[in-house]
Formats: sequence, structure tokens, C-alpha cells
Amino acid sequence: PEGTTSGRDINGFFLTHPNKNYLSLDGVGTYISTSDADLFTFVNGGFSLECWFKIANTPPHTKYLIAKTAQDDADTSDNTEYGIFLDTNKKLFFRILDDSASAHIGAYWNTALDLNTWYHVVCTHTLGGTTSATCKLYITTADTIHSAVLTDVDSESANTYVAMENTTQPLTIGSRSDGIYLFDGLIDDVRVYNRELSLPEIKKNWKHGSGKHKD
Repeated sequence: PEGTTSGRDINGFFLTHPNKNYLSLDGVGTYISTSDADLFTFVNGGFSLECWFKIANTPPHTKYLIAKTAQDDADTSDNTEYGIFLDTNKKLFFRILDDSASAHIGAYWNTALDLNTWYHVVCTHTLGGTTSATCKLYITTADTIHSAVLTDVDSESANTYVAMENTTQPLTIGSRSDGIYLFDGLIDDVRVYNRELSLPEIKKNWKHGSGKHKD
């Protein structure tokens, strides 16, 4: 994120933590937005999203960590692709959307997350996957290494998912792509991969970042 913002918001205030360069978001007006690019779209799946995050307050509504969607669900508006978001119960969702079919698939963590605790999350989708069973969400704290995928399959939409659309929505960090539903807390080390990460790779990334995310 700092590579595209110089670490400051549009008013010149620092977005990052003064010591460890975490992205510090207030849930009101600060988030990162990148220009739309085809390299962030995965029509046939086969991708992974990863970040560390800490929730500051219980969300009063949906809050996005990473998004390339301007809606929470697909409805033929040609503006949805994927996102990771928290609901008002502090449960984490990974959702992939198909605008043409008004359909979605995904996974979620069916346990309320703690406030002021660092979490490492990795969401993956299998190449060619068209059901929620091909979506995985791995989450753990800085003190506990990933052991396996610990997630629940998100209820699929009534319509059948076929493939992700290639929209013009920007990739955003800390909000939905239309600049609302802003995250309140810290986000760090955001990564987007054009392949499905394996569990050994996820463990390696957790090990690399766990020492930094224990405060």
C-alpha cells in the first residue's frame, strides 16, 4: 500500500503505524484504492488473498479488508468480483461473485473474532472452481501456527455460479471498492496471488510475519 500512497492520505496525514508501518485505518475516511487492472481479475479462479489485520471496534455494519466489488452480492450490475469482509458479529467472510448469473460462492469463519488481536488470514480459490467447496479460508493468530483449513462453507446463492466477471472496479484495501464499509483497525502485508497457495506456503508466510504481529 505504501508504494502507491507514500504512506499518507489525501490530506497528507500518515496512514501507517509510526513504528512498524502498519496501515492504520479509522473506519471513516481512510483506505487504499488502486486503479483497475486485469492482473487483479481471476475469471476462472485460481487465486489467493492474504493479509494481517487487527480489529479496533465491533463493526456496526459490514467492513471490508480487501475488495474488488462495489456490492456485497451479485445482481447483474457488472461491478462485483471478490472480497474479504467482517459482519456485525465479527465473523469473517470470503466471497467470490458472478455478476452475469447473480450468484456467489465462498467461505467464512463461523466464530466471532477478538478485538485488538492480530490475525493472519489467507483466502484461496481453486482454478476452475464453481462451488463453495473450492473456496478456503485459513485464519489464525500470531501465536498459533496454521494447522489446517478451519472454515465453514458459505451458503451459495440460489443461482448457479459460473465464473467471475472482469469489471472495472478498483482493488481496495480497508473498504469496499466504492469507498464505503470502511475497516476500523490495522492492516498489514496485503498480498494477491494469481494461484492457490498451499498449506506449507501459508505456514511459511505466517512464520515470516508472526514475530512482527504480537503487540
